[in-house]
Amino acid sequence: MGLFAGYVFDGSSWRDFDPASDQPPDLASRWLSVEIHDSDFAAVRYEPSGPGSGTAYLGFTPRTYFQDQSASAPTDVGREAEGIAFWLQQQGIAAERRGGEAELRGLIASFLAKDDQVGIKNDTDDLDDTDVFVEVKVSRFLRAVGLPVPDEGALASRPGLWPANRVLSMLQTQCGLPDDATAERTGQDGLSYRDNGLLRRIMIEPQPYHTGRLNWRVAVWAEVWQPPSPALWTEYEPAPELVFPGGEEPRRNFPGYVWPVRGGELDPELVRYVTRFAPSMLWFLADARDIGELMLHRDADGSNRATRGDVRAHVVGTAAARAVGAVMLARANGQPELEHKARALVASGDVRSRDVRYWAEQFRERSPVDISDLEAIEDIPKYSPEEIRREFARYFPQDDEGRPPTAPG
Repeated sequence: MGLFAGYVFDGSSWRDFDPASDQPPDLASRWLSVEIHDSDFAAVRYEPSGPGSGTAYLGFTPRTYFQDQSASAPTDVGREAEGIAFWLQQQGIAAERRGGEAELRGLIASFLAKDDQVGIKNDTDDLDDTDVFVEVKVSRFLRAVGLPVPDEGALASRPGLWPANRVLSMLQTQCGLPDDATAERTGQDGLSYRDNGLLRRIMIEPQPYHTGRLNWRVAVWAEVWQPPSPALWTEYEPAPELVFPGGEEPRRNFPGYVWPVRGGELDPELVRYVTRFAPSMLWFLADARDIGELMLHRDADGSNRATRGDVRAHVVGTAAARAVGAVMLARANGQPELEHKARALVASGDVRSRDVRYWAEQFRERSPVDISDLEAIEDIPKYSPEEIRREFARYFPQDDEGRPPTAPG
């Protein structure tokens, strides 16, 4: 929950713009822009590009930050350093002021992000501000190459909120979470663990109704879905009957926890809850078979919730989506008994066949196994013809003339 901002320099002055807007600012023939993303990375774009591509990055490149090769083109730091040096020379900013062209290119390159840069660091207490708040690096970069700094107070010394990767790193350290996690961003910032066929993530996000606060949650997917299905993942909460010593009831995120600011610390309550519940939530499920069983689980009131210790879990998704997901898992992992349970659920009539066909079609592209037979599954009546006639006679014992009705079917 860091800074999002955009600035464009037309050769004489800076102007603000919204990088998320569909309406880019009117630009002169020579311009340079900076787009800051969540205080984590910044895109520097420039025109004319000369020998460069016209785009360089500070902090991280998008393909590294999002761990998605399609998020940005491969970056050549040397080429972009030449391109930005060319742009500066076109603006009349003499390289001699910095010791010559080669030294200028080396100076620029020292600020630029590479594609192989590490995404998260655990020793954030020892990091320089430029490694935590990319806007500080932007300010130093612009000043180093001889350009003015836009909104200098905001960029150079803002008491801003910690970037998400710093929050995650400190949670990992202070809450004793295993150190073999990878930092990933797939819609939300999170730490990911992979084992036994499962992708386990602890994520943070801004609290939607309270500025400057955050929520955290855990979700677990089966790795056979790539990318993870938006309809089939497990979510967790403290068990509803759980009471802390002294009668205190556990919080359930609302109204969230204080998002730490520069110079501050993690909310002690956030550390307390993550330490207490996150490990149990992350490893609530042992393996892919376990998540398959949870997909088909129904407790006494018919809901898909299971409690183990202090934690309650459920699989997000409709009963039909979970049945299809269980079949996919069973076939991918060679578990015929799990598929038998899923098909028995469908055959019982508690899950509508048309819903099974719908979800089989939705999951077709991401399924690691063939599920085309589920797209052609025939409708299964919930009641037999005899049951239908019996129920009809129960509610309509005779017609208007006193004769027994003719039951449908």
